[in-house]
Amino acid sequence: MRCCHCKADLWVYFSTSIPKKKMAETMISGSRRRKSAWMENLGYWFACPVVIDPFGKAYYRWQMIISAAVMYNVLAVPARMGYEQLRNPRLDVLWLALDYSCDFLYLSDIVWHLFIGIPRKGIPAADLRISRKQYFRSTQFKLDILSIIPTDFLYFVWGIRMAAVRLNRLLRFHRVQELFERTHVHSTYAVYFRFLQVVLYSIIVIHFNCCAYYALNYWQGFGFDLWTFPNFANTTTPEEGNFINLYLRSFQWALVVLAKDVDGLVYANWYECVLRIFVTLEGTFLLGAGIAIAEHLLAAKNRHLEAYRHHLDAVKQYMALRDVDEHMQKRVRAWFNYVWEQKMFTDEQADLEILPPILRLAIAKVSFQDTFQVHSTPKLVTHPSKIKLQVQKQRSPVLRKITISTPI
Repeated sequence: MRCCHCKADLWVYFSTSIPKKKMAETMISGSRRRKSAWMENLGYWFACPVVIDPFGKAYYRWQMIISAAVMYNVLAVPARMGYEQLRNPRLDVLWLALDYSCDFLYLSDIVWHLFIGIPRKGIPAADLRISRKQYFRSTQFKLDILSIIPTDFLYFVWGIRMAAVRLNRLLRFHRVQELFERTHVHSTYAVYFRFLQVVLYSIIVIHFNCCAYYALNYWQGFGFDLWTFPNFANTTTPEEGNFINLYLRSFQWALVVLAKDVDGLVYANWYECVLRIFVTLEGTFLLGAGIAIAEHLLAAKNRHLEAYRHHLDAVKQYMALRDVDEHMQKRVRAWFNYVWEQKMFTDEQADLEILPPILRLAIAKVSFQDTFQVHSTPKLVTHPSKIKLQVQKQRSPVLRKITISTPI
C-alpha cells in the first residue's frame, strides 16, 4: 500500500498543472499525516507517553521492579562470595539466568530515565533535552554507568563462579533509596515505612557481616580457634553442615556482635580483630538510627495526643467556669472520646495551610461536591473554601444547619 501511495503521488506530481512547490508541500503534509496516524496507533497500543512523569504510578511501579533486581544483587553477590555451597556447578545456569535478567533491567532503567521529565519548579519538564542533560550531569548517571560495566568478561580469567566480579552491580542501590522516598510521598503511613527502611538496612548490614564471617572461617579453616566454626565434616552430623544451618549460625553471630560484646573470645590474629571492630561500629550506628526512628514515631503520635488533651482540658475548664450542668459535660466528654477513637481529631486549616489557595479550593470542591449538587459550577468559585468540617457523634441531633445562598 505504501508503494502504491508513493506511485500515485509521483504520478500526480508530474502530470498535474498545479505549481510544483505547492504540490510538494501537499505531498509532505500528507506523509506527515500518515506518520502521525501511525504514531497515534503505536501510542494507543503501548500507552507509553513521550515524557514520563517521575511522580506518576507507572514510574513508581518501575521503581519497584528495578529495586527487586538491585536487592537480588545486594543479597546474592555477597552470599555467593562467602558460601561455597552456593558455588555448586549445578547452580551455574540458575545464577547466570538471574544475573543477566537483572542486567537487562539495569539497562532498561537507564532507558527509562532518558524519557523522564525532571521537574523544574515542581512541574515535569516537557523538553527532554533539558532533562537528559541534567541526568547526564548527575551522580546517579555515573553510578548507573559504573553499575552496568561488563565486568563479567573477567569470568574468562577467574571462572564463572567468581561472584566478586559483579560487585559493581551494588552501585545501583540508590534506586532502592529512591523507592523509599517515593513511598513516603504516596503512603499515608510514611513514619512506619521509615522504620521498615531502617530494619531493611540493618538486615543488609547483618547479611554482609555474616557472609564475611563465614568467608573468613572458610579461608583460615574451620576449627582453627575458638572464634571460628568447628569442623562440621568431622564432629557433627551432615545435616548441621548444610547451607541453611551455616547461614543461621553466621547470622546469629553477626546479630549478637552488633548488639553487644558478649563472646569474650581472644582473637588469634589481626584480621579477626579488624572484622570485630567494624561489626561493632556498625552495630553502634544502627542502634543510634533505630533509637532516632523510634523517637520520631513516638513524637508523631504524642503530638496529636498532646493537642487532643490541650483542647479537652480547655473545654472542661470553660464548662467549669460557666457552671455547665453534668449532663452536658458528659455529652462533651463523649464527643471528645468519639472523635479520638474514630481518628477524626485533626486541624484541617493548619494541615492545608502549606498548600496554595488554588489547590485548597480544588480540594474543597472535591470534598464537598455532594453538598453543592444543586448549584451550578460558576457559583462554586469561592464557597467551598469557606466550609469547615464539623464532626457529629452518632445519634446526636444537628442543632444548626447553615444554608449557603448567593444574591440574585
